[in-house]
Amino acid sequence: MRQSLRDLIKNTILLKYKLPNTNLNFSNTKISTEEDSCYTSDNNDKLALLIYNAVIEYAFNEYELSDYDFDTLHRRALTRKLKFNDDATDEQKLKYGFYGEVVLYCMLYIFYGAPPVIARGHLYQVLENGETKGYDAYHLIDNNGTTELWFGEVKFFSQFGSATTGPNGAITNLQKAISDDYLNRNLIAISERTNDLAKGSSSLVPILADIKANPDLKISELSKKHNIKLVYPILILYDEKRGGYDKTIEDSLSHIKNKVGDLSFDTSLDVSLFFIFTPVYGSSVVAD
Repeated sequence: MRQSLRDLIKNTILLKYKLPNTNLNFSNTKISTEEDSCYTSDNNDKLALLIYNAVIEYAFNEYELSDYDFDTLHRRALTRKLKFNDDATDEQKLKYGFYGEVVLYCMLYIFYGAPPVIARGHLYQVLENGETKGYDAYHLIDNNGTTELWFGEVKFFSQFGSATTGPNGAITNLQKAISDDYLNRNLIAISERTNDLAKGSSSLVPILADIKANPDLKISELSKKHNIKLVYPILILYDEKRGGYDKTIEDSLSHIKNKVGDLSFDTSLDVSLFFIFTPVYGSSVVAD
């Protein structure tokens, strides 16, 4: 990643605190298995600049970035690697899902040390001209012999409730996302694009090779053989309330506590799940 982009990310997205937070008497969410994180954006203009600049890293693997100049890569990203229409209205453009996905890419890479497995632009189908299917992020950490698949989700909505428990909310779809069937289909999609893997994905190569050589191989068997863990970060970008940042986080935690029941997941993998709450200033964004 370009050093200028690294600096922009660190100067734009700022950590406020982790959850649980004893000073504020805030717990983490009832469904999190790890600490949740609470970030803020320095300002909306810088966040927009960050998304604009990070689009090419999101769309292309790093080794591809030296082949063309920034403007050419940026234009190719918008026309061939993600769903974007120059002629759409501003309101329609705000609904493009890749805005939040770009932010999630940046945060996982810089703040969590999880580099991408494959640029999501490689999974976009130009002829379909639709949103890229599957998880919103494909990242990887090789942790002392455990292959941690950081396959996450992001919602960029104005309202926290819509982003989490609404019809297409992150929690509403959680049991589908954390399942052997869904993970298997995503790994199959990546296994058919092994030539497009990012550098540093070597620990994933034997896993994908097994998938290609054994089309009926079950995730449970794959997990035992390769010691796989699913890490599922959920980034929620949403409007900060008038009561201020801490009140926004407090209300968000209360919403999950009151609206979300017990969840069980149809998966044979060890799973870590946590939220990344990032309230922003009156963005009025409604994106998937």
